Amino acid sequence: SKRHFPKWKSAATAALSAQKRNRRTLSMAAKPFILTIDSVRLFCYSMIFYRCTMKNIRKATQKDLARIAEIEVFNYRLNFYPIFKDDDFYFSELQVLNLMESYQPRIETMWVYDDGVIKGFVQVSSKEIKKLFVEPALQGNAIGSNLLNFAIEEFDAYFLWALEKNVRAIKFYQRHGFRATSEKKFEEDTTEYLVRMERDILKETNRSE
Repeated sequence: SKRHFPKWKSAATAALSAQKRNRRTLSMAAKPFILTIDSVRLFCYSMIFYRCTMKNIRKATQKDLARIAEIEVFNYRLNFYPIFKDDDFYFSELQVLNLMESYQPRIETMWVYDDGVIKGFVQVSSKEIKKLFVEPALQGNAIGSNLLNFAIEEFDAYFLWALEKNVRAIKFYQRHGFRATSEKKFEEDTTEYLVRMERDILKETNRSE
């Protein structure tokens, strides 16, 4: 009857409100689960991408030493000779055979980017990136980024020393989360400074959590 309609309407309105509240509560309760699923999916995609980009990186062998030395010689002459202007060192002492001999005891710390041709290498020891070089003609193809990420992910590398005047290298490392510290030292037998660069591990940990 019309007399009971207001009560029926109130009851229906209350039921609808309760349903909405329950739905909203369920939705809010489901959000952490949805976020968890999204996080897992993102993690899986990241791992797939990481494995795909890292598949060309392998441990260096004795057979690789000539190519590794060649890449370093090219980079030293191209990037450091304009700074130091030392003809005797860069065009006499700095030779492939000499470098190959110096690499012999350190081969266990060296990794190469090899997709059929060795295009770059990284040396990592005690969480320090000692060397990272890419064939100059092939730079700009993410080879250096892949080698750097490999050193970070596989060895938890977090610091390195870069020549202060090597602005291009410093910018490269800054793009990958490294920052220059106030700590400096002289490059051996020169008056040029090396600056220590570090990853902000605490900030990265907080971001991942």
